[in-house]
Amino acid sequence: MSVPDSCRRVVSVYLYLRSPARRYGHRMDHTWAHAKLMNFAVACRGIIDSETDSAAERNWEDSALALEPVVQRLMNAYEPGLGDYQVGSNSQSIRWGWPRELALRAAGLAKDYAALQRSLKPDAPYIAADGLHKWVWDAARPMLEADARQEAVNTAARAVNARIQQKTGRTDIGEYELVMQVLDTQEPKVGKPRLRLPGDRSSPTWKSQQEGVKFFAAGCFRAIRNPGAHEDSLDWSEQEALEYLSALSALARWVESSTVEY
Repeated sequence: MSVPDSCRRVVSVYLYLRSPARRYGHRMDHTWAHAKLMNFAVACRGIIDSETDSAAERNWEDSALALEPVVQRLMNAYEPGLGDYQVGSNSQSIRWGWPRELALRAAGLAKDYAALQRSLKPDAPYIAADGLHKWVWDAARPMLEADARQEAVNTAARAVNARIQQKTGRTDIGEYELVMQVLDTQEPKVGKPRLRLPGDRSSPTWKSQQEGVKFFAAGCFRAIRNPGAHEDSLDWSEQEALEYLSALSALARWVESSTVEY
């Protein structure tokens, strides 16, 4: 079968490592996904093989049409863009033949996902995005899944700021001013509580860490949140966005482990 160039997709290790299946693989039911993809492929084959039997063809086509929206999402989960095919043809063999091939390709990735994950695991250490602190990941995830990286970071920064405000009761200020005050090493004042990291407060190490977290937090809001909020399009790469989210995650862990001193 001849396939239009505009419909072709290239399978690559790079795309697999960058795909949602790679990021969220342990949450996906690969057995279920494989079954759906194979059922769709069988239905497509049934349509092609039944072109001389209109009743059988309609039955197979009903099954394929019902499965296609789900299958397209699964294709994109295993290889971004794989399910974005467009086949405009009156020929059933072309209309359903190419989607069948793409479904079988995705089914192969689903079937061998665990083995692929082990074999293609980078030599260098890596962190999983869903292992970030809950405050950060829960806020950023919907935007990341929509490929809105800048807004994902902004949303996460706002979430961390809101948690600090909630914990300290300082809703009158936010972000840079908030962390510079609540993480300060000076004694708390009326209406100005402090966040204290765990540890021996009489030790130089504790004071050094407390001050470090204060300026780290200030940097997160000045160098990450501020540009992200005020520049229209920063075109952050996925790597950059994840690094910024990691910084916010570290801050969130420190804030959660701290106690409020009045």
